[in-house]
Amino acid sequence: MAEKQVLFPRLNIQNYSTWQLRMEMLLKRNELWFAVHDAKPQPVTPAWTTADQKALATIVLLCEDSQLNLIKNTASASDAWAELKKFHSKLSLTSRVSLLRRICSLHMPEGGNVEKHLFELEELFDRLECAGQKLETPLKVAMIYRSLPEPYGGLVTAMESRPDADQTIEFVKQKLVDEYLRRVERSGESGEKVMKLQGRGQKKRVCYEFGKPGHFCRDCPSQQEKKEDSRSEKKKSARKAK
Repeated sequence: MAEKQVLFPRLNIQNYSTWQLRMEMLLKRNELWFAVHDAKPQPVTPAWTTADQKALATIVLLCEDSQLNLIKNTASASDAWAELKKFHSKLSLTSRVSLLRRICSLHMPEGGNVEKHLFELEELFDRLECAGQKLETPLKVAMIYRSLPEPYGGLVTAMESRPDADQTIEFVKQKLVDEYLRRVERSGESGEKVMKLQGRGQKKRVCYEFGKPGHFCRDCPSQQEKKEDSRSEKKKSARKAK
């Protein structure tokens, strides 16, 4: 069964771009992709029919219930694939506008995870392309830059000064991830330094008179007791002198 062979989400209204890639790889792994991609042979052979029905079953089993009406009347894997592609590729103008708004409004919070943020943006870019609206690389790069918080402003300015040919999606992603990892590392080192300094401060609180930790000599309880005893002896001596 397809469910036991792979672990990826079934097709729904939102994940076609990633689902179709994974499904293609699954069918290729199982040597069934030709039933979707290649023309039906003439005459049709029993081996081809068997492979076609296996591919169709794999596609259907990895669709959510909401998608089954689209392919319930298809008789071949290629027909089912074509119906799903037609439906998900021709989204309405409203859907494209909604995706563009999400891209334009997406902002990474200060201290956020750059890798997670870039993945979310790329997923939106893919969904928009599947909806029929492809963004050129310079526009994608600009959208990435504007979605970053203020602490990344210096890095963005430096990257914007580079030639346009250098500003590929992969280059920008790599630079941002490298910077994010450096910030995470510095943050961890700073925390360790604070803890060490606090520890050193505690170690300095030692009574040098008696060697007891946690207080200075002037605050030592034993030292205070000695002072009290000394005062008592002086008072007794004064009374005897009278």
